Order: sequence, then C-alpha cells, then structure tokens
Amino acid sequence: MSNCTPRNGFYFNADTKRTNSGLLEGKGYSPYKVDAHTARYKIHEKFFGLDAIEIAIPSSTDSVYAVVVSGDVKQLSRAIFDNTGKKLRVVGKGFKAKSGVAYLAVEHANEAMFVCFTFEE
Repeated sequence: MSNCTPRNGFYFNADTKRTNSGLLEGKGYSPYKVDAHTARYKIHEKFFGLDAIEIAIPSSTDSVYAVVVSGDVKQLSRAIFDNTGKKLRVVGKGFKAKSGVAYLAVEHANEAMFVCFTFEE
C-alpha cells in the first residue's frame, strides 16, 4: 500500500455517466450522488473481509478514492493489517494528505473509511 492510486486510473466519466472501465455498472451499481469531485455508489461487497457499503471515485481531475465499511475504524485497521501487514494512519478533519498515501477515517457511528487522495504535489 505504498501507493493506493488505482493503476490506469478509475473514474466516473461525466459525459458517458459511467465509470471509465464499466466495472461498477457491470456489477449492477449506479451512482446515487455525483458532485464536482466524486461519484458515490452504494455497494454490497467485501473489503478486507468487512462489508463495504459505499465507494467514492473521482468525477474530475481531483482524485479521491474511498471505501466505506460497516464497522469501526479499529476493525478496519485490524482487517487491513491482518491482510497486508500495513498499519494505516487514522486521520480526522483538516489533516494534510499526501498524494498516493492511504488513510483511515471515521465516517459515521459504526462506519469507517479507507481513503486515498491523488494529486500533483
């Protein structure tokens, strides 16, 4: 997880109203919210063994990738560590992100987020 940016890019194309790869649409998902920075999808998948309930992908040149799981940030941190051997930093609002570095954050009560920002530094 030294670089959390997806290879070959992965984004929502505003012109076609689909992901560039068709991956999410192929699984039957469509965005429930698209704004200037991200497209958000409600999903039913597994992420490091936890129930993934939402994914956010870039909808512009500002690249934000996020996966929200059911469970607290400690559960997500443990699941990632158990599967990769990597311990990720838990951050709060206002932190200064580094491009290509994965972080964990509390999304809501009993929901945690894996997040990666990709930008030119």
